[in-house]
Amino acid sequence: MRKWTILLLFSLVALSCNRIEKFRQPIEDLNSQWATATQAVEAFSANLQSEYTAAQEILAGMSKPDSMAHTPEVSEQMAKLRETVRTQITDMGGLRQAVDAFVTEWTTKSIIVGDLKESLSSNEFEGDVQATLDGLQEMLNDNTKNLGLWTGRLNDAKNKVVNAYQAYQTLNRPEQ
Repeated sequence: MRKWTILLLFSLVALSCNRIEKFRQPIEDLNSQWATATQAVEAFSANLQSEYTAAQEILAGMSKPDSMAHTPEVSEQMAKLRETVRTQITDMGGLRQAVDAFVTEWTTKSIIVGDLKESLSSNEFEGDVQATLDGLQEMLNDNTKNLGLWTGRLNDAKNKVVNAYQAYQTLNRPEQ
């Protein structure tokens, strides 16, 4: 009977160690990828805020009263260019809301990533580790996809702002 108890205990320890080792590499990989993705999200968010602020400053500069008299056609073109910049600022604002919502969820999931790493260190897992890993990997994939889409939207908005501002400046130059 004692031999069976020792054998059973040894089997449980072996199964427990096997379970931990089964998830070691996936958790370490996820943790590394998550850290890299977190840096990318933070960098994009900071860049978005910077571009949003720059666009607002450009609009403020375009909205100052002109000291020169313009023809009605030029005044209308300038108004359209200001509206283009306003539209892009609105789009960047919507993008900021989407990014902020994603960052909030990302931050919550980052705690789970940390818990997994801690569980690995303590050799104790709770719940369905594979399902947790799958869910976090899906979010990591979403992050990659979202960053690509968001970068495209931001670059498009930024280019439209710059082009509108340059055209505005051209129209606002005194005749030489």
